[in-house]
Amino acid sequence: MKCSHKMGKDIEEYLKALAKIEIEYSKSLSRLNKMLRKRPRLWMSFIYLAIFFRKISQAWQEFKLQMEHVASNHEEVSHILNNQVESLRLINDKHEERRKMKDSVKKCQTAKSTIYTRTLTAEKNYSQKCKEKEQLKKQYESIKMTTAANKESEKLFNKYQKAIQTTDQADCAYKTSIDQLEEQRKQWEKEMTNACVTFQRDEEERIHFERELLWIVCNARSQACVDDDKAYENIRQQLELCDIQDDIRDFINNNRTGHIRPAPILYNESK
Repeated sequence: MKCSHKMGKDIEEYLKALAKIEIEYSKSLSRLNKMLRKRPRLWMSFIYLAIFFRKISQAWQEFKLQMEHVASNHEEVSHILNNQVESLRLINDKHEERRKMKDSVKKCQTAKSTIYTRTLTAEKNYSQKCKEKEQLKKQYESIKMTTAANKESEKLFNKYQKAIQTTDQADCAYKTSIDQLEEQRKQWEKEMTNACVTFQRDEEERIHFERELLWIVCNARSQACVDDDKAYENIRQQLELCDIQDDIRDFINNNRTGHIRPAPILYNESK
């Protein structure tokens, strides 16, 4: 139980750290994109590219757009991880319920041990009283057969009668302890059975839940990878449309001052 609880806590801490990594990565990408929009010089560069190098500019714009999608993908993964952490915490919190049940079983076990010790003492006392009674009985019968009734035999007879009473009392105490022990044993057995059934059920639920949880986490990260790859593929498709010669040609067409080269400046001799 301790090992399973520790593993549950390890998974919880790991997923919390993983969720933090995902959200920090997402926020970093988002900040990077916002930073580009806030810098006038970068925006002027973008406008320049958009005017004079249209296709590479479109690819660059697509790159930033898809990186925002990537940031969103990892933010979604972080949300999924946090949700799973909350679910796992509910499972781990059952540890307190199990602890209460363990305490109940331990309490029954302690009570049973106490009664068992008392029963052994009662058994020993009963056995001792039986021996004393038998010894007094033999002594009394021996004296009674050899001598007439006198104070000594009467005294021995009284001791014998008292021994019978104390033996009966010891016997009663011993039987009472046995009954109490059996009752406590049944109570302990009931608590132990309920605890074992509950613990096994909880462990089965925990193993099933942790298996499903890790499966969901893997699926979420796999889906994020797929979505990231789709975003990168969109960028690659836009880059495939880029043609260096077309952009250079567009730049020349948009910026040329004419199609004839300037005439050379000749020396003009003064007269």
